[in-house]
Amino acid sequence: MKNKFKVKFGTVFYVLFALIYVLAAVCLVWNAIKVIDYIKTGISASAYGYISLGLSLLLSVIFIFLITMVLTSSSYVISDSKMTVSFGILKESFLISDIVSVVKNVKRPSLSVLFQDGSGYKIMIDEKSFDDFYAALVKYNKDITFGETDEETKK
Repeated sequence: MKNKFKVKFGTVFYVLFALIYVLAAVCLVWNAIKVIDYIKTGISASAYGYISLGLSLLLSVIFIFLITMVLTSSSYVISDSKMTVSFGILKESFLISDIVSVVKNVKRPSLSVLFQDGSGYKIMIDEKSFDDFYAALVKYNKDITFGETDEETKK
């Protein structure tokens, strides 16, 4: 059985995503108007002009697609032996057996997963799901400990 937890982005990410959407949409509309104008008036552009228009249209569509994928499919999935982190089209998996503890920061509500090698991974989920996330991990590895801290994460 899989447990899925949706990534909760901060305000800064949503503002950044909105800016990218707006810029991509403006670029898409602007270049679509240019293409329509070229077709209507019969103006022929240079090869550079056609390539420039084509790339601008393509990149706009790609950015809109990527941001949509990040917003809709970013999650943490906990299954039998691994925790999979999906961020849009990117995925990374971690063995649950390598996790030694989960630490909750009470000052700034966040979770961190700590591994045997000393590395950590910050988990960005809704604060209401913290207990469910920990319970899902413990279901597959009973040795995972839980702790709380009020210190800032060291980088």
